[in-house]
Amino acid sequence: MFIAVIIHNVPELVGWNIIDLKITDQIGDISLGIFLSLALMSIQLTQIYSLAIPLIIIVLVQVIFMILFSIFILFKGLGKDYDAAVMVGGFIGHGLGATPNATANLDVITKKYGNSPKAYLVVPYCRCIFN
Repeated sequence: MFIAVIIHNVPELVGWNIIDLKITDQIGDISLGIFLSLALMSIQLTQIYSLAIPLIIIVLVQVIFMILFSIFILFKGLGKDYDAAVMVGGFIGHGLGATPNATANLDVITKKYGNSPKAYLVVPYCRCIFN
């Protein structure tokens, strides 16, 4: 990821436009969609039928904890601004899934409300460090 940051930012400083961000975003969206589709198709619901109720309870407790932790601790700790809100969205994606979920959350939030380079830098690195 450090190399990707260098490849993206150094030519921009020099004035070269060698990376088309629209194509990069489209490739990322397609790859993320394929990954999530394959991950969901591989789940065999018949084998986990007996665990349905405990699984639902665990997921509900996890969702409630993630919401409360994100609102009352994380958002305030990150500075209570737009970047903090986007990072919280990524954190919720990590907490309720994995890195692709966090990336999907970041994409949805930034496409609707505007770009947040800080969140796109911080969220994946934190996941790599704390994983």
